[in-house]
Amino acid sequence: MRQYARRMVRLPKVWRTPGSWWVALVALGSYCVGAWLLLSPLGLADRTHLPVCACGDAALQVWFLELARVTLGQGHLASHTSLIDYPSGINLADNVSFPLLGTLFAPVTALIGPVGTFVLLLRLGIVLSSLSAFFVLSRLVRSGFAAAVGGALYGFSPYMTHQAPVHAFLVFVPLPPIMLLIVAEEASLSRSGGAFKRGMLLGILAVAQFFISAEILITTVLIAVVTLASFAAWHLAARRQLRTQAKSLCRLTAGAFTVAVPFMAYPAWYALFGPERVVGPTQPVTLPGIDVLGSVLPPDRYLLAGGILGWRGPTVPLQGDMAFLGVPLLILLVWVVVRFRNLIAVRAAAVVAVSAWLLALGPRLVVNGRVTQVPLPFAVLARIPVLQDVTPSRLTLYVDWAAAVLVAFGIAGLIESTRRITRSTGPGARAMTRRKAAAVASIGAAGIAAAVAPVLPASRVPIAALGPAQQFAGGLVSHHIPMGAVVLTVPYPAYPNDQAMLWQAEDGMRFSLVGGYALRPDSNPALNKTPLPLPPDAIAAILNRPAQSDMAISDMSEGLLDVVRQQLLDFVARYHVTTIVVEADDTKPVETLADIFSGIFGPALRTGQLDVWSIAAHRRA
Repeated sequence: MRQYARRMVRLPKVWRTPGSWWVALVALGSYCVGAWLLLSPLGLADRTHLPVCACGDAALQVWFLELARVTLGQGHLASHTSLIDYPSGINLADNVSFPLLGTLFAPVTALIGPVGTFVLLLRLGIVLSSLSAFFVLSRLVRSGFAAAVGGALYGFSPYMTHQAPVHAFLVFVPLPPIMLLIVAEEASLSRSGGAFKRGMLLGILAVAQFFISAEILITTVLIAVVTLASFAAWHLAARRQLRTQAKSLCRLTAGAFTVAVPFMAYPAWYALFGPERVVGPTQPVTLPGIDVLGSVLPPDRYLLAGGILGWRGPTVPLQGDMAFLGVPLLILLVWVVVRFRNLIAVRAAAVVAVSAWLLALGPRLVVNGRVTQVPLPFAVLARIPVLQDVTPSRLTLYVDWAAAVLVAFGIAGLIESTRRITRSTGPGARAMTRRKAAAVASIGAAGIAAAVAPVLPASRVPIAALGPAQQFAGGLVSHHIPMGAVVLTVPYPAYPNDQAMLWQAEDGMRFSLVGGYALRPDSNPALNKTPLPLPPDAIAAILNRPAQSDMAISDMSEGLLDVVRQQLLDFVARYHVTTIVVEADDTKPVETLADIFSGIFGPALRTGQLDVWSIAAHRRA
């Protein structure tokens, strides 16, 4: 056992052994197939469909990808834009605009469009995250197979499969395992010398992660602190001096700051003090975390639970289904921790798993979908600036990473035990030895398969057509909207009905939008939704097209209709609107509003599913 522990601490690289590159290639192929199956209704870089819906966060990310392509083509990287929320615009540093991905993939966006690039990034994030975990785990265990299974568990974890359909910046997480490995190796003194250079590498990775998702960088730093604390406790328990480790970590930190500060200082300052910055938390500080029962009761979107058993467990909407691990996997993780408790990497992974899970529970305990008043550790973080912007349930990423580490150690330990049994007897007992080794391997493999199988996701996600956005992509509407126009759309672009931002992205950002979905100073943290600056409230309600509008235009008196017409004219003049685009619909409020637009600005130009009014042409007439 001690010899095995020493081999584990030496952090060998399995891809340097004969035939190990084949393991990496097989793992890569498996990850690619899994990513394809997970989003199987979509093409590799589907340009005509989006997962779940052509709205909300997906539309916003498509918009950011096209914005990056346009600004890069103009020779600069924007920190502020008035292409939405005209004329004040939005602070891009305060929004998750993932400029690194948008810039790197700008040539791809130019070739296949922003929708195709978004779909490609979803799959690429899963594959690269799995592959990164595989190579990191290969430094911790000798078995390439164990590393490959651990990589799959990380890349296709409940966190990843929850985020995969809608958040490219949250599934593109190949960097956190590498950063945590660098910190862990330094804390365990697995390396000698060169701490400052490794710190510079850590700084480069931190900068890259910052420009993909600042929230993931913040939570990675938080988990790195937990990792360091666990290593410090290990050394203190062993009555070792921490002076050497402290010096090494100081050099590592200095190297990281040397790189990170010059690149991150201005964007961080712009986010905190720039124009149109968001003051206060960007998320409600009372946002619930995962359901405490969600770790053992699976939602129906998992293959075993939903596809085979038809089970539906308790979840918090958009939060709790990332928590699931399942009873068999939890038993396996506990067994690994007990069996290999003398290994510092196993102890550190156990501490990370428990700490991240406790933080992911959020500021208040959630039980069976009900938010209680029981305070939890995250309530302290919710009071700290910057940390209060973290969504607690997303810390399940590190629970899943720690689980992947422990599973890899468990598989590697099983393989080592099988080999040890084979070597423990003489030549005369080879048949018995083989039967015993085969039995141990079979039981172990069955147990691991039973533990991992429940977290396999269902292979299909719903998809949605782009709708009128395809008319912009095909140029059917472009000739009716001049370059540089200011456009008012119905539905008014706000969460979740921000389809107009897809229209704008497919049209190459040729026009500006009044309104839009983004974080802004007067955002509602719960919905990121800005009230329409147009009285009376009935007009805002009609432009946003709620299904249960209490006051439709058809119910207004003639005197109130005159007020509505004047308010619309005032709004158009105040925001320099040059074009109005209404998505054709059979619902009464929109038809009535279209009639009012026609009464003021003349008949509309019908293009497919859209009605277009040119205000400039009306003014000239």
